[in-house]
Amino acid sequence: MKDSGMSDSSFYNFQDKLQKKMKSFSAKLDNDIKTKELQNRFSNSLKRVNKKNYWQRLKDWINGK
Repeated sequence: MKDSGMSDSSFYNFQDKLQKKMKSFSAKLDNDIKTKELQNRFSNSLKRVNKKNYWQRLKDWINGK
């Protein structure tokens, strides 16, 4: 195992800063993923679905469409 060349306290400080940076990075990534999922969900729900109700289907059947 290689020695980092740091004292114990400086190594712990380095590890603490690295953990904070990784935690903020993962929180930002999670937030971005949630935002993209919501955008996709709402954009898909805005697309108009052309469903016919019972009366429209009956009229089409009678008219031969």
